[in-house]
Amino acid sequence: EGEGEGEGEGEGPHALQEASGSATFADPLSARMLLQQFGSWSAVPEEVGATVTEVRAVRQDEATRRRYKGTAHLPDGATFRLAELDLSEVVSAEVMAIFEPELRKRAERRRREAEQERRAAAAAEKAEKAARKQHSRSRLALELLRASGRPIAHEEAPRIEVDGVYAAAWQAQQAAAAGPTFASMSRWGFAASGSPPSR
Repeated sequence: EGEGEGEGEGEGPHALQEASGSATFADPLSARMLLQQFGSWSAVPEEVGATVTEVRAVRQDEATRRRYKGTAHLPDGATFRLAELDLSEVVSAEVMAIFEPELRKRAERRRREAEQERRAAAAAEKAEKAARKQHSRSRLALELLRASGRPIAHEEAPRIEVDGVYAAAWQAQQAAAAGPTFASMSRWGFAASGSPPSR
């Protein structure tokens, strides 16, 4: 895909843009297939009807400007999309055969990515179920238990965790309410009997 979106012999770079005018262009592979079929950009139809197989977002910089010559006019930092087109109804079987190895490689990559996404989603769902089981019943289940009048066992109560500054503040409040601990009394130099000195 290092070539631009097509440079016919004696022509400058061209790009096949999505009909609505959005920043979506045929990717270099699709452009090469069209040029292989029609010979030059001047012979490519003004409109090409094709299904989009894949869309990739690209952010313009010097590297993308050199790589995708058909979109070199876009400013640095601009985001545009490159669409791989299913041109099986546009180009001949001979052209499809020329590009079949690269098309097959892309199809295999998409299959692997889809499988990875499926596995990740399954793992996330499994982890979520495990977390729900660990943290006991849902709020609705607890409300139903309360409505039934049956006492809620400790293991059925929702688990509440406090962290960060709130945890520190909570611990300090609990310590103050419970009175001085043996460790704090030892730090004050008092651990046997009597009253602790003023802090």
